[in-house]
Amino acid sequence: MIYDYPIDPGRVYMSGFSNGSGMAQIFSVIHPELVAGVLAFNTRYAFDKKAWAAAAGPKSKYDYRMPVFYSYGTKDVEFPLKNGSSQFTQIEFWKTYNNINQRPLDENCPGGLGAPADRTIVWGHYGPDGQSIFTTNEFDTMDPSGINLYNYTFVENLPHGVEARLIPAGWAYLSQFSRQADGSLSYERKFGDYELYEV
Repeated sequence: MIYDYPIDPGRVYMSGFSNGSGMAQIFSVIHPELVAGVLAFNTRYAFDKKAWAAAAGPKSKYDYRMPVFYSYGTKDVEFPLKNGSSQFTQIEFWKTYNNINQRPLDENCPGGLGAPADRTIVWGHYGPDGQSIFTTNEFDTMDPSGINLYNYTFVENLPHGVEARLIPAGWAYLSQFSRQADGSLSYERKFGDYELYEV
């Protein structure tokens, strides 16, 4: 597509649902030089030793960072998250990969995530009585930039599926980032209040 169409190679993003979500995440760490961010939905793909090994090769050449906007339904199998769940392996992986605070995971943390975030935002007034259905947990890198590089959003009452109304917020977040030729990320802050992206 880059060869045939006028696509900016620094602004290529991966997305997927279920197994495709796991694929998008793994592809992004095997070829981080090609990807500027990931929008991933509801996967029980476990980041095992093979996944860590796949990421180690590119990381040995450059200390890549990867913006990730991930969502999971509260009616899917692994909610609330438990020790040893594939969700925990994903969170642990991205916290390490993106140099995010290493506060330990704890399945007893309030809200069902099991990972203390830097910020938790409740938004998206789509419930039957106008209540919010999205809870986004934001994690910032410990790099000097302190940029938010991992977001984990729970979707109330969603089984194994994609909540399409979350896509505009995910895209708004990812579009702040572009991948430079040297492997670094460029960041242009333009993502604000989640409510602005409701449709």
